[in-house]
Amino acid sequence: MWHKLIKFTKNLIECWKLKIFNNQHQDIKIIYYGSVIKPDHARILIFKYTNGTSLMKLSNEYGYNIATIRYFLKKNGIYTRTVKESVIDSIKTKEILGDDFLRENIIGWLLGDGGIRIFKGAVNPVFNYTDQHKDHILYVNDILNKYNIKTNITYNKHNSCYSLQTEALPYFKQFYDLFYGYPGLNENGQKRKILPDIKITPIILRNWFIGDGCSSKGTKTHNHRGVIADKFKNDFILEQLVSLFNTSDGGRVTCYSDGHNSIYGYKYYFNNKSFIKMLEYIGECPVESYRYKWITKSEKI
Repeated sequence: MWHKLIKFTKNLIECWKLKIFNNQHQDIKIIYYGSVIKPDHARILIFKYTNGTSLMKLSNEYGYNIATIRYFLKKNGIYTRTVKESVIDSIKTKEILGDDFLRENIIGWLLGDGGIRIFKGAVNPVFNYTDQHKDHILYVNDILNKYNIKTNITYNKHNSCYSLQTEALPYFKQFYDLFYGYPGLNENGQKRKILPDIKITPIILRNWFIGDGCSSKGTKTHNHRGVIADKFKNDFILEQLVSLFNTSDGGRVTCYSDGHNSIYGYKYYFNNKSFIKMLEYIGECPVESYRYKWITKSEKI
């Protein structure tokens, strides 16, 4: 009798946890369901797997083939563990020997189209990055893989974008704290990226420019100006940009509001002289797809 009561209590607690999970995480977007996975099970499968439940246990519990669950997870950008990887090794104890190069790249990616998230009940965060260009997503992927960070890349045909997601690691906690570590939630009851006080480096600025920057031709001139758009204005960052790229011959960096109807809050603006200096500072574009952002002068007015 007691063992039945204990089993009933465990099942009740599990259902309660999953109910809270579903209520608080409706913002998790499911990219792929397939023809087999039931919508009611989608978030639960991701939740349980990222918290250590094995594919075999999920298969027995929900009646799906192991290969079906694995394919569903991969299509949704979830890193799938190998047979040899234990839950403890893959989730809690794996350490990354990071250095300044890796750290600066991740910060730059997070300033742009990257993100960090911690799934409900998970121990460690995952890093994700979205990009419409395959060569750049592979560039990001190659850097992460060199540091023994496992990744998974999926393609969403609805928005024509590639999505990269890493395994969950303790290493990413420092970046989560930097970009999402503010107390409480934002005005919409969510955790969204802020623009923290960051010391600008060539790598950080290059990745930010690739993610949120552009080169645009001025009116009645051959010259191009540079722009980086962001939701926030950060005076600490602006002061660095001014110090680095204002020139005695007229190079100027400014920051102005992008208007109430824009998805961006502010634009960091580099006139042609400061834009040229900025490009010299960050170096060449690492991939072919974004070389158009390095244009400083057009042939036609």
